[in-house]
Amino acid sequence: MIFESLQTLAEELEKQGELKRIPHRLSPCLEIPALTSETTRAQGPALLFTNVEDYNMQVLTNVFGSVERTMFATGFGDLRKAGITLARLIKEEKAVGGIKRPDCINIIDQAPCREIVLEGGSADLALLPALKCWPLDAGAAFTLPVVFTADPETGIMNAGIYRMQILDSQRAIMHWYPSSGGAMHFEKARRQGKKLQAAVALGPDPAVTIAACMPLPRHVSEVDAAGILRGKPVKMTPCLHSGMLVPAWSQIVLEGTVEPVLAAEGPFATHTGYYSPEEPFPVFRAKSVTMQRNPIFPATVPGPPPQEDCFMAQAVQELFIPAAREAFPEITDIHSPPHGIFGRIVFVSIRKEYPWQGRELLDKLLKANSPLPHKIIWLFDQDTDIRNHDEVLWKMANHLNPAADTVVAETALWGMDPACFNLPACSRTGLDCTTKFPEERRGMAWPEKVRPSPDAVAKAKKVAAELGLLKS
Repeated sequence: MIFESLQTLAEELEKQGELKRIPHRLSPCLEIPALTSETTRAQGPALLFTNVEDYNMQVLTNVFGSVERTMFATGFGDLRKAGITLARLIKEEKAVGGIKRPDCINIIDQAPCREIVLEGGSADLALLPALKCWPLDAGAAFTLPVVFTADPETGIMNAGIYRMQILDSQRAIMHWYPSSGGAMHFEKARRQGKKLQAAVALGPDPAVTIAACMPLPRHVSEVDAAGILRGKPVKMTPCLHSGMLVPAWSQIVLEGTVEPVLAAEGPFATHTGYYSPEEPFPVFRAKSVTMQRNPIFPATVPGPPPQEDCFMAQAVQELFIPAAREAFPEITDIHSPPHGIFGRIVFVSIRKEYPWQGRELLDKLLKANSPLPHKIIWLFDQDTDIRNHDEVLWKMANHLNPAADTVVAETALWGMDPACFNLPACSRTGLDCTTKFPEERRGMAWPEKVRPSPDAVAKAKKVAAELGLLKS
């Protein structure tokens, strides 16, 4: 199924027992986030808060609280098949220089997100039930906005998710880091002495939200990716104040500019489980707020894992496995555990065919332009089940010689990484936990793995079953 509106998605999730309506009167300040966080940790359903204190608007959280629900909501279907489609899209758009694909979007003028239009002084951000998620957060913030900007030089669009701390009725701080598409567009506009036009879509098609999380190459449009992966063009509509396009079925759209003025943002709880420090970021000023007649406000709760963003990250990583295999054919699987903080720790299994192949691959993967820009990469043989964390630890304990099998590469500062705050640079590490060839061990062969006698095991299991020795 393809879901363009959150209303339709919520109805279908409720039919399947994957959404629970919350009629209790709860505040967006700490209370809604607390219930959402507890539900996510318990692997519970999406939550639709229908009685939000001080607001006449429903709040929807935890839609992406499992990989399975994420794939259902986006309409991407089977992860591996969708990943193959994504890898093909990346290659095709690189070949044509990122030209906009007409099969991915459908432009319409009469859009649901324009049913209510508020401009000027009526464009009040205080109308929206933004969440304050944790006690030491600096204030309320939009936690799931899809921010659309255009390159001032080329006009190429970018969509990204950036936290937006609300300053007052018309201003919010745009929390983005230099490597993000939006920040790059802002810097170009600043050098030209201009404000950056921006549109913030709250509650667009779920496929667009997930696409905005993807580490796509610059030549690939997030909207193109959403349309191709779900097999149906995304309906887009022109902005009121610029030539940009936004998803027509967005619940709420904020249009305005990002100004070359910095304001102190934070602290805020992050997906690391720690608070980010107060830092200066540019300010977004709203010119208009448009919305559907009965909009649903989307939100997520970042914080100590596992939270909703962990499952979003896992889904995105699964989608990129075919692209990684295309770049590095020896890779057989990739997995990042939920507590690995958005992929900062990743397990990779490979088909090892020659000595020192592990170190050679780690050197490549640790480069900044790698499709796996992770902090710590653990490399294993293809016969290792990297989704079995007990097996991963067993292999690491036996296969890793830290002095010989560790590769370290310096990289740019990691945003929101407590280990790198206020440091000029951070580093990435690769651990080669593969089986070593004799050439890697001064001519010594790798020891034989302990394996039981199949006949003896079969007989032992039969006897154990007769005596009730084994648990079912």
